[in-house]
Amino acid sequence: MHTRQQLRLRGVMISYAGPDPTVNAANPPQITLPAPTVADLRTTAAWTLTVMPVDAQGIFSSAGTLPWSTPLTGVATSPGGCSLQWIALNAAVAGVRMNDGNRTDVIYYGLLPAGTPIANVGGCESSGVSTGPNGQQVTMAHEVGHGAGLAHGPCGTPGDPGYPAYEPYHPASTPTASLGEYGLDPRNGQVHRPTEKDLMSYCGPPWMSLYHQGRLTNNARLNPTRIRSQRWKAPMYIHPHLWPWEYIPDPPQWERGPHEVVRMRAERVVSIIGVVERGELRVTEVTRVAALPQVHGGRPTAFVAELVDAEGRVISAADVQRLPARSCGCGCSGEDGGGGAEDSYVLSVLLPDLERGAALRVTGTGADGERTEVWRVEAPERPVEIDGFEVRLESGAGVARWELAAPDEGWTAALQFSPDDGRSWNSLAAGITDNRCEFSVEDLPSRAELVFRLLVHDGFSTVTAETRATSAPRPVQLVVMHPQDGAVVGAGQPLRLWASTEGEVLAEPERGRWYVDEEQVGRGFDDWVVAPAAGEHTVRVECDSDTGTSVAEARFTTVDSE
Repeated sequence: MHTRQQLRLRGVMISYAGPDPTVNAANPPQITLPAPTVADLRTTAAWTLTVMPVDAQGIFSSAGTLPWSTPLTGVATSPGGCSLQWIALNAAVAGVRMNDGNRTDVIYYGLLPAGTPIANVGGCESSGVSTGPNGQQVTMAHEVGHGAGLAHGPCGTPGDPGYPAYEPYHPASTPTASLGEYGLDPRNGQVHRPTEKDLMSYCGPPWMSLYHQGRLTNNARLNPTRIRSQRWKAPMYIHPHLWPWEYIPDPPQWERGPHEVVRMRAERVVSIIGVVERGELRVTEVTRVAALPQVHGGRPTAFVAELVDAEGRVISAADVQRLPARSCGCGCSGEDGGGGAEDSYVLSVLLPDLERGAALRVTGTGADGERTEVWRVEAPERPVEIDGFEVRLESGAGVARWELAAPDEGWTAALQFSPDDGRSWNSLAAGITDNRCEFSVEDLPSRAELVFRLLVHDGFSTVTAETRATSAPRPVQLVVMHPQDGAVVGAGQPLRLWASTEGEVLAEPERGRWYVDEEQVGRGFDDWVVAPAAGEHTVRVECDSDTGTSVAEARFTTVDSE
């Protein structure tokens, strides 16, 4: 019997339209960068899949898009922590997660487009949502590590007090985030020395340490399952867009215990998300959604949120939770930004949605010890009404349009889709303040009849409208994970050919075909060949499915060993 783990990554695809002070701080130019795609999420995850104890084939999906316009160039609010701009971004990403049902069977990752103005802090994780740039593979592994419960390694930043001192690679009783053992890169056979540094530290070169390898084994965020068979089995495909109310494999795997069946129950909640900036509370989003009713990874604060009626009687209440922020710094790279109490963080609270109520408020403890109101919003006189809603899918792109009878402000809209006639709802976009939204069809599930839903929130009512079922067939996604574009490998050395794909073809690896310089050299999605002679080369992988043939390519260079 052994354990199999799988990375299930849910991307929040972020677009950027705003100033770029990294080019000219005094007069920054305006730039516009489109949101990345699930294919970008796959390629950025290649190093994460390499260093972590998980299957080579992850499950990748999109939780929708998010627009952003603020440069991420501030300094961290504490050692190992995040800047105010990153904290605000993670609050917005947390809002998308709530629109997606606040699932716990996936790790949410906000993926920024390459070229987003970033300085001082390279990425940020806030207890359940992580964010980093497209293509920054080490940053993703670092932030996903935080999402799986890892603190910083003690080098270049305050770190996990339980990190051991591996003698003779560390001074006695003084850990400095060394690996503690030799590491092996399964892509090319490179051996990493024990003196190299753990990927969760701020030092390098980075690799996975013996300590964190153990922490990630049988880690709930990596979906461990027990395998009793001595024969190889294809990884079980989990449809990322079907809500796992109660997932039982068909046909059932009788060797699975009852505790291994995934059960998730969403409830109607009032979600309040915001930030505390240097002690000052600011609410950024109030929605009423169906989601898991727990704030995962949160820590209690002195604030309490309440839904009250017209006479001030409390209808429902809950403690406001603080989501500790941890960053990836130079060289990527303690707990709670170094272990101290932060005065800047993402806040989240989930109240039972029992009735509309007359007001929402947050109270805190004043200097005199008395409860004082620090935030309040009154219910609008008239709920929002939807006068029309339509979605059109054309040429790989989708456009949703709607008309509202609503106040000029105080409302936000979100989009969802369902591949199973309204039983499972997935986030498509959130935080919309316009009457129109464009989205990519490439990240929607293929071969499914999709129903789209519009949700309009004013904090006290959520009104919805749905479309008729429609489909957007496309070939399966396929990307080259190794060798990626620009890779340099040794001529005549073993070369791993590794691709990432989706859906049922994962269980049929024989569908994959590999070509190097137009000559077929292998089959499957993970194969080994001998690298060609020194020079420039093209690798191509193809895969046939019911919706056509998918093709992915990469260019790499081979060099003679010295």
